[in-house]
Amino acid sequence: MLYFYLMQVYTKPNKQSIKIIIFFLLIAITAYLPISSFLFALKNDSFTGYFPPKFFMSESIRSGYLPLWNPFINYGIPQYGDMSSAYWNPLTWLIASTVGYNAYSFTIEEGFYIFISGLGMYYLTGYWGLSKYSRLAAGSIYMCCGYFVGHLQHFNWISGAALLPWCIGIYLKTLDSITLRRLASTGFLFFLFVSAAHPGLIIGMIYFLSTLILAFLSKALFVEKSRENVKIIFKKNLTILLSILIFSIGPLVAYLEILPYISRGEKMSIDLISNPTTVQSWLSVLFPLSTTKNDTFFATSNTIRNSYVGLFCLLFFLYGLFTKKTKWQLLLLLLLFIFLIFSSQFFKSITYQLPLIGFVRLSGEYRIFALLSVIIFSVMTFEQNLKAIQLKRHHAAIYFLLSIVVLTIFYSGYQILHTKDSILFAGIASGDQARENLKDLVTSISFYDCLLFQSFLQIFFLFLFKRVISKPGKPLLLLIAIEICIASLLNIPYTGVGKSSLRDIDNILSKSPEGFPIPRPQPTAANPVLNTEQTKMVGDWSFYSKQIGSTQWVSYPITLNNTFLLFQQHNLHEINEKPFAYLDKNPENSLEVTGFSPNHISLEAKVQSGASITIKQNHYPFWQATVNHQPTPIYISESTFMSIDSGAGKQNINFDFKNKKIVILLVFSLILSVTALLMLAIEALKKLFVKPGVSV
Repeated sequence: MLYFYLMQVYTKPNKQSIKIIIFFLLIAITAYLPISSFLFALKNDSFTGYFPPKFFMSESIRSGYLPLWNPFINYGIPQYGDMSSAYWNPLTWLIASTVGYNAYSFTIEEGFYIFISGLGMYYLTGYWGLSKYSRLAAGSIYMCCGYFVGHLQHFNWISGAALLPWCIGIYLKTLDSITLRRLASTGFLFFLFVSAAHPGLIIGMIYFLSTLILAFLSKALFVEKSRENVKIIFKKNLTILLSILIFSIGPLVAYLEILPYISRGEKMSIDLISNPTTVQSWLSVLFPLSTTKNDTFFATSNTIRNSYVGLFCLLFFLYGLFTKKTKWQLLLLLLLFIFLIFSSQFFKSITYQLPLIGFVRLSGEYRIFALLSVIIFSVMTFEQNLKAIQLKRHHAAIYFLLSIVVLTIFYSGYQILHTKDSILFAGIASGDQARENLKDLVTSISFYDCLLFQSFLQIFFLFLFKRVISKPGKPLLLLIAIEICIASLLNIPYTGVGKSSLRDIDNILSKSPEGFPIPRPQPTAANPVLNTEQTKMVGDWSFYSKQIGSTQWVSYPITLNNTFLLFQQHNLHEINEKPFAYLDKNPENSLEVTGFSPNHISLEAKVQSGASITIKQNHYPFWQATVNHQPTPIYISESTFMSIDSGAGKQNINFDFKNKKIVILLVFSLILSVTALLMLAIEALKKLFVKPGVSV
C-alpha cells in the first residue's frame, strides 16, 4: 500500500512523505490505544471466527503442508473456499509463512489495515486535487469513523473497508488514463480487496462502481451527446474488468466451487436479513457514545449503530447541502442516498429483489459506502469555501448543532432525575471490590449518562471549531484529529475490546500442540475442551486441539450443508462415542490411524471379512481413497462422513485431498502478485530518487 501512496507524492520531498505516513500511524496508534498497546484483546468474533483459519494456515505452512483442507472446523472445510479467512490474500500468506499467526501478529495485522485505510483515503481524495490538509483530515476521519470503531471484531469488514478507497482511487485514475502499470495496479488492488473483504462489501463495491459507470455514461450521452465517448467508456471499463478478473481468478473460482456446498450459497429468506442501520442509529452522527446503550431503542446490533464521522464532517456536510454543488458532489449525494436505502430497514423488500443483495445477512454493512461519500463530500465543501473565503458562514451550522446539543443536555438531565437511570444512582463497590468489578461500573453507565456526557463534550469541541475553522492549517487538522480520536477511544471499550488482555488470549492459544499429531483412538466426546470463559475468548478448542471433531456444531461462518445434517441426527450421541476412524462392529477387526496431515490420512486395517471403514471428515469432491494402492469409491455415511468398503485381510488405506486446479491458481496468483509488486516498487523507487523530468 505504501508504494501507491509514495507514487502520489514523489514531486514533494521524501521527508514530507514520511511525515504524512507518521501522521496516520500516530492516529491509528492513538485512536485505537486499547488495542495498539496490547492491553486488551479484540472481542467476540475476532478470535472465535476470524483467527482460527489464519492460525491453521500458519501451522500448516510451518509443518510443511499446503493448507488446502482444514480438518478441524466442524469435521473439515476446504480452506481455500473460506471467504472469511482471507486465504488468497498475499498478506495472510506473508504472515503465515514468516512470524506465524498468534494473538499479537493477528492484532498487528488488523492495526495495519486501519493504518492503510487512512492512507487510502488520502490517496483517493488526491484524485480531485484537494489540498494536503483536507486529504489528511479525510484520511484521519475515515480510519476513525463509526464503522471501523463498531466493527473491530469483524476482521474482513475492517480489511475490506481499508482497501475500499484504494480500489476506488485506482479505478478513477485508470479510467482517466489506461496504462499497463495502472491496469496492473488496478487488478492487483482489486484482487487484494476481493481476497480480503467480506462478501457484502464486494457486492456493495459492485453497486458503487456500477453507479459511477452509469453516471459517466449518462454524462457522455446526454450532456456531451457523444456516442464515441460512450464507446470509449465501455471499452475502458471492459479492459479494467478484464484486468480485475485475471488477477482475482483464484478466489473467484474457489468461491464459486464451494457455494453449492454451503448454507450461505443460496439467497436467504428476506426474514433472515437483519441488523439494518435503523433511523435511531443516525443519532450517532452527533452522539456516538449513546449507541453503546439502550438496545431496545436502537433495535439493531451495537456494532451496526455507529456512523460517526466527526464534527468537522458534520458541519461541512450540513453547510454543503445548502450551497452550490459540483457534479461530483451531486454524484456523492446520490451514492449516499443509494447506500442509505441499502442499509435501511424500510426498503428491505425492494432491495431484496436486486441481484446479489439477498445474499447479505447484515444490511447495516452497506453504510460504509454512505460514510465514505459523506467524508469526501464534506472535504470538497470545505475546499470550495476555503478558496472563496466564506468560512465564517459556517458559524450558522455550528450554532445549529449547539442548539441541538443544549436541548439534549436538558432532556438527558431531566430523564436522569426523573427515572434515576444513571450511574449517579447506582451502587458502586469500593476498595478491592471496585477494581474487580470495573466492568460492572462501565455497565452502570446509562443511555442518558452517555447522552449527557457526549453533549458536554460536543459543546467543548464546537466552540473550539468556531475559533479555528477560519484558520485552516495545522491547528484545525490537530483539532480534527484529537476530536475523532477521543470519539474512537470512548466507544472502543463497548464495541472493540473485551475485558481479557492479549496475553490471556495468547496463553490459551500457546497450549495448542505443535504440528499435526495423529488423532487419538478415543471417542469424539473425550476430546479436550475449554471452560466457558475461555471458549468466549478464543472459540471452540476443537479449532486448536489438533484432535478431530466436536460433540455439537460450532458456530463458524462457513459450514458444509451436510455437516448441519450430522448434528441433527437422532443418534448423534452414539456417533460422538466413536473415534476419528472406525469400522463395522466386529471384535475380530482392527483399525489404526498410521499417518495424518491436513490433506492426507493413512489407515491400517485387519479385517476378517468385508467391512465398512469410516473417517470423521466431511465428504467433499476432491477427496480420493485407495485400498492397497488401488482407487476405491468414497460414499457418504452419517450424512457427511467419508466411508469406503474394504475386503478381507490386511488393508493399507489412504485418503488424500487433491485439487490441482487450486494449486495452479495459487501459483498463478503468486506470480501475478510478485510481478505487480515489482513493477510498482521499481516505479516508486524511480520517483523517490529521481527528480521529475530527469531521464533514467
